[in-house]
Amino acid sequence: MLDATDCKGLEEIPHGVLSNLRRLEELYLAESFLNWGQATESKDETSMASLDEVMSPSDHLNVVAIKIPDVQMLQNDEFLLKSQPIRFHVSINMSWSYEKDSFKNRMPGYLFENSLMLRVDVKEYLEIGAVRYFLKQSEDLSLHHTYNLKYVIEELDDEGGFQHLKVLSIMYDNNIEYLMNGTDWTPRRQLAFPILKSATFDSVYKLKVVCHGKLPDKHSFMNLRSIAIDKCDELKYVFSLSVAQNLVQLQSLKVEKCAKVEEIISKERMEDDDASHRITSPRLTVLELYYLRKLRGFYMGNQRDSAYEIIKPNDESVNKMKETRNDNQVAGSTSSKSKVAQVRASCYALFPSNCISWLSNLEELEVWSLRWEQRSKENNEPVFNVIFDLEGHDSAFSQLQRFKVRYLNEEHLWKNVQHGFQGFQNVRSLTIEGCGSLKYLCPYEIYKLLVNLQEVFIIECGNMETIVLGIASTEDNIHEEGKETSGSGVMTLFPKLLNTFSLSELQNLERFCHDAYSFAWSSSTRYMLVNTCPKLKTLGFAPVSKKLLVAVAENLSDDHVRGREESGSGCASSIGSGSGFGCAPLVCLQSRPSTRNFTQILPRPVNREVTSANLQSSTARDNNLEHLVLRDCDLLEVIFLVQETPSTQAFDKLRKLALWTLPMLSHIWEKGLQVSSGFGNLRSLDVQGCDNLRYLFSPHIAKLLTCLETIGVSSCSAIKKIVGEAEGGGEIIEDELTFPHVNSIELRYLPILESFCSQAYTLKWPALEKVKVYRCPKLKAFAPESLYV
Repeated sequence: MLDATDCKGLEEIPHGVLSNLRRLEELYLAESFLNWGQATESKDETSMASLDEVMSPSDHLNVVAIKIPDVQMLQNDEFLLKSQPIRFHVSINMSWSYEKDSFKNRMPGYLFENSLMLRVDVKEYLEIGAVRYFLKQSEDLSLHHTYNLKYVIEELDDEGGFQHLKVLSIMYDNNIEYLMNGTDWTPRRQLAFPILKSATFDSVYKLKVVCHGKLPDKHSFMNLRSIAIDKCDELKYVFSLSVAQNLVQLQSLKVEKCAKVEEIISKERMEDDDASHRITSPRLTVLELYYLRKLRGFYMGNQRDSAYEIIKPNDESVNKMKETRNDNQVAGSTSSKSKVAQVRASCYALFPSNCISWLSNLEELEVWSLRWEQRSKENNEPVFNVIFDLEGHDSAFSQLQRFKVRYLNEEHLWKNVQHGFQGFQNVRSLTIEGCGSLKYLCPYEIYKLLVNLQEVFIIECGNMETIVLGIASTEDNIHEEGKETSGSGVMTLFPKLLNTFSLSELQNLERFCHDAYSFAWSSSTRYMLVNTCPKLKTLGFAPVSKKLLVAVAENLSDDHVRGREESGSGCASSIGSGSGFGCAPLVCLQSRPSTRNFTQILPRPVNREVTSANLQSSTARDNNLEHLVLRDCDLLEVIFLVQETPSTQAFDKLRKLALWTLPMLSHIWEKGLQVSSGFGNLRSLDVQGCDNLRYLFSPHIAKLLTCLETIGVSSCSAIKKIVGEAEGGGEIIEDELTFPHVNSIELRYLPILESFCSQAYTLKWPALEKVKVYRCPKLKAFAPESLYV
C-alpha cells in the first residue's frame, strides 16, 4: 500500500516509480499529486508518471484513489478495464478541493465505497469508456458545476438505472431539470435507484421536481433515507404521490431556500385520487423546512386551490362564553358543546389533517422562514396561518421530541384539537421565535400533554398575550392537590422535567394562564430568562386567600402605598362584603414549603375573594433553579416573596441573579422578609437600570448570602446604600456583616449612593480582591471606618 493522501506538496513522481511497484495493491493519491504525464511510448528522466502506468500492476491493484485534472488523460480505455473489479475514489476536472468534501472528510479510513466526482461538460465524459465504467459502478456520485445534462438517470446510466448508487450529490448546476422522468423510464422495466440512500441537491437552479411522472414500480427509491434540497429556484414540489408511496425508508427531509416551492408532496394530474391514502413514512424522523416563501402546505391535495373552513367564534359569542366560563375551551378547540353564534374563517394549515398520519414517527421538526417572505405578493395574504390541523385525529406526533418554529406569520400552532386527543407527549425542546401573529402558545388541550418538556424558548412574538389559552373543564384534573371546588386550581407549567425556560421580546405578554388559576413552576427548572416583557404583571397569576392579601399589605411601606395612590395605579377590589383593598405589589417568585416538587410563581392578588390555592413548594433538595435573569419587565416590583416554616430553604440552589431595567422594582427580597435559611448558594448578583430600587438587600438577607462572590450595581438612580437598614421589629440588629467569599464589587453610575451600608456595621471582606467605583459623585466613603479585608 502507498498512501500519499492530502500531500499537497507532492509535485513529482518520476516515470517508472509506480510501474515498478509490482506488488502494489492499494494506491491513495487523492488531493495530492496532479502532474500526471502523457501516456506516450518515449520517456526520459524528466517525465512524470502517467495514469496508464498506475494501472500497469493490474494483477495486484485492488484500490485506487486519485485526482485527475483533465478527463482526456483517460482516453486509453483499456488501462482501467483490464483490472476490473477495482475499488476507486476518482475526481475528474475538480480544479479545487472543497475542504468539507475532501477525501478524508468524505470517507475516513480506507474502507470507502466506489466514489466518483465530476465537473464541467458531461457529454465529454460519456465519450470515454473509463468514465462510463466509473458511472455504472459508482456507489457515491458527486456532480459539481456540470452542464449539458438534463435528465440524470436517462443520460448517465440509461440502461442500468444506477443499480449500485447509494449516495448522490448534485451542486451548482444550471441545466438539470429532473433526476429521472418516470414516464420515459416506464418502458425499460428496470428499477431506478433501488439502493440509493442519500440525495443532495444544492443550487440546482433548473430542477423542477425530483422525479417527473408516475413511477413504474414500488421499488425505485425504496431505500432512500435522506434527501436535502437547497436553492433550487424552479422547484415547485419535491415528490409526487407515486414517489412518496415508495419512500418507506425515508428518515430525513430538508428543503431550504427554494423560491417557488408550494408543496412538499403534490398530486400530479394523472395520479389516483386515493393515492394519498397509501402513503406512509414510518421511518421519517427529521423534517426541516427553511425559507420557503411560497409554501402553502406540506400536502394540499384537493385543497390546493381553495381553503377549507373551520369554526371560529365571533365577538358576541365570546362574551357569552366568558359568562359561562367556557370561552377558552371553544377558542382552543372545536370540542365545545356551547350553542353560540358562529362565523367562518379561512384556515390554511402547514400540516393539513389529510397528511398528519404520514408523520406519525417524526422526532424533529423545524420550520424557519422570513416573515416578510411569508406573504403572497399576488393577494397579500398569509400562505398558511396554522401549523397543525388536527381535525379528525385522536392521536398524532407521539414521537416528536424537538419542535422549532421561526419567523412565520401563523396565528395558531395547533388548531381543531379533538376532545381526548393524545400526542406531543414526548416533546423535549420547544422553540418559537419571530411569530408575530401568535396570541398564545397553545390551547389547554395541548398544554396538558407537554409533560416531558425540558427546554422552552419563546422569542420575538410581539402579539403573544398568554402562554396557555383555555381552562380545564370540571372533569379535567390539573393537579390533584391544587384542584378546588370553586373552579380555582393549580396549573403547573410544563411539569416534571423542565430545565430551561426563556422568554424574550414579548411586548404584549401579560400572564401565563387564565386568571382563575395559580401558576406553579416545576422544581426541576434550573435556568429562567425573562427579557423585554413590559406588560408582564407576574411570572404567574395566582388567586390567594384574604389572609395572604392582608399579610402582603402589611409589608408595604406607607411611602410605597402612597406613591401608588398618587400615581393612580391603585385599584379597588371587592373582597368579602364590600370592603376595599389597594393593589399589592407585582411580585415575581414565591416559595412555600412543602413535600411536593413545586415552587409557586408569586401571585398578584386577584380582585375578588378566592380560596387559598393549596400550593406546595419544593424543599431545598427539589428546588433546582440556578440562573434567574429578568430584563425589561416594566411592571415587576418585588422578586422574592417567601413564607417561612421550619423546613423553608428557599431558592437554595440559585447561583446567578441578574436584574436589568426593571423600572418599578422596589425590593429584590420582600420588605421585612425574615427567613432563617435560603439563597445560600447565590454566587453572582447583578443589578442594572432599576431606578425605583433604594438598596439591594437588608442586613438579615446579607447574612444568608454566605457564598456570594460578585456584586455589580449600575445605573440605579435611587440607590443610597447597598445594604439597607434593618427592617421590621423582628430583625435583630448586629454590628458585624461578613461577606466571606465576595471577591469583586463594581459600582457604576449611582448618582445618590452615599455608602455601602450604615455606620452601625463593621464589614469583613476576607476574600475581596477588586473594587471598582465609577461615577458615584455622592459616595464619601465606600464603607464605615470599621472595615476588614
